[in-house]
Amino acid sequence: MTDPYYVEMAPEAAAPLTDTSVPGTSVPGMEVPPRPSHDGIPLVLLHGFCETHQVWAHYLSPLGKKYRVLCPDLPGFGKSSSLPAGFSLSDVADRLAGWLEQLGIGKAVLVGHSLGGYVALAMLERHPSLVAGIGLFNSTAYADSAEKKRSRTHVIDFVEKHGVETFATSFVPQLFHPTNRPYLQGRIQQVVADAATTPEYTLIGYTRAMQQRPNRLRVLEAFSGPILYVIGEHDSAVPLEDSKQQLLQLADYQAYILEETGHMGMFEQEERCLEILEEFMQKVVQLPGNSMPTSPR
Repeated sequence: MTDPYYVEMAPEAAAPLTDTSVPGTSVPGMEVPPRPSHDGIPLVLLHGFCETHQVWAHYLSPLGKKYRVLCPDLPGFGKSSSLPAGFSLSDVADRLAGWLEQLGIGKAVLVGHSLGGYVALAMLERHPSLVAGIGLFNSTAYADSAEKKRSRTHVIDFVEKHGVETFATSFVPQLFHPTNRPYLQGRIQQVVADAATTPEYTLIGYTRAMQQRPNRLRVLEAFSGPILYVIGEHDSAVPLEDSKQQLLQLADYQAYILEETGHMGMFEQEERCLEILEEFMQKVVQLPGNSMPTSPR
């Protein structure tokens, strides 16, 4: 099995290829068909803090009808192994870049939710040739403010005192806009349950890594490829005004403000977010050198 763990969907595949071992092999209770070969730029969906690839589960099948879509567990989350103590988001970016190279992927579209956006930006900074386009979902290129850094220190203190499960129960629901919580209770419970499985080492390590990450707006400013922002109108973690200020510094981008939405846009406005991702991928594949997927050779 490769590390990080990931799930994949691609055109011509009858079902998600959830096994990440060598194509054409099998695992107990599951036959894994030879993976079809596809030209074109794949889409890599990166999850956020205390999440796993499962947050993108509802996007795999619809997007996978036209594009190769990969959803990894970031190092330390889900089924992926951890990084050594003191890791930075640059270390996470390097791990993911090595994974893409291992898969023979020379270029991909990176779309990240929250923490996943920070990782995507670090990949763009350190491995620019791998990035065909970048999308920030409820994320920011800014570094933490002094207030945000203090908040992250409080998170560490809370988790060390009360544990991950108690933190997940109180933390996750607040990320959804209040008007959306009643009808999304099932999804919220799933995200809480997923977050509660996060190892304390991983939670604290990423909290410190986010706290120490630099401002990477200049990385976006220098990027000539497609840029996407998906913004929650009422996102308490990434304020709307901060996102607007970043957009003023960019020459070319696609930006969407989701009304009545908090920090979890991919759940709160799933259909609209799917449309946005499809539009963004269409823009990327229409650029010179970026072909659409083809039938198996």
